[in-house]
Amino acid sequence: MIQSIFGDYAPQRRRLLENGVTTIRDLGGPAKHGFALRAAIARHELLGPRMLEVGRLVTSPHGHPVSTIWTGEVTRQGAILATDPDSLVAGLEQNYREGPPDAVKIIYGTIGMAREEISKDLLKRAVAWAQGKHLMSVFHIGTTKEASDAVEAGATGVEHVATIEALPDSLVATMLAHHTFADPTFGEYRTALLLARTKPDDVERQLQDKYALVRKLAAAGVPLTVGTDAPLVPMGDGYQDELDEFAKAGFTPAQILSFATANNAAYLGMADELGSIAAGHDADLFLVKDNPLQSVSALRRPLWVMLAGQVVVGRASTGAD
Repeated sequence: MIQSIFGDYAPQRRRLLENGVTTIRDLGGPAKHGFALRAAIARHELLGPRMLEVGRLVTSPHGHPVSTIWTGEVTRQGAILATDPDSLVAGLEQNYREGPPDAVKIIYGTIGMAREEISKDLLKRAVAWAQGKHLMSVFHIGTTKEASDAVEAGATGVEHVATIEALPDSLVATMLAHHTFADPTFGEYRTALLLARTKPDDVERQLQDKYALVRKLAAAGVPLTVGTDAPLVPMGDGYQDELDEFAKAGFTPAQILSFATANNAAYLGMADELGSIAAGHDADLFLVKDNPLQSVSALRRPLWVMLAGQVVVGRASTGAD
């Protein structure tokens, strides 16, 4: 059992399953705790969505989140403070020995508060290291320039695309050439605006601009994924809210379901195991009362949820932690 000041997240794990979420990514935090939680879930000691874990994330010594929202103790347990190639590789190798991780998370962006961001050279080296270990590389970005640099470095995917201020054709072309996945996290952007006390009408106006930007990506053929940024948004319910944001952006229920299943699985490198109903795939299924092809709101509160062939919510569920 997990013993940590961070707890075992039993209510959050339950809430995720109750909303039909069967696979999650932990993209940064105390590495030892994250790896232990992943293992406990895999051994069925804890009930929760299968968990992909990055362990220690890569950032600069004065970058986000170590100079913005993390305490010193969390930084010591969860960050690779990359100042040069040697410190970067040493941190990545240590994290690999402790895990191994399922992906490399790279913080490239300051969210307007951090004093520095990691160099472009180290971005490329981190991606190359990840590719050498057959791991995906996940980039936190916040501006158009940061997105462009991350994609040019070879990022598997870029997170928080809804935060970028513009979408030049050159960036779209590079994303297509590099087969980069794009995760808007509309809900995170909405929350950030509300925390900044943006007027409600301005929130909706700014989101309309972001919806148009993401529609342009989709129209060009850039694969979209559906993710959140918990705890900025609630676990479980926040994912359903994100699906609703895609609907507000003008995507059809069929498109949204494809983003949330097939595209998400492909982004994780697990298209042969998850994301579709096929022989040899894990049976991650859930039953809803109404037709989700008419409205994605039908996906809220499924009647039952099956994880890898076992009903874990609803009929025949044990309800265990």
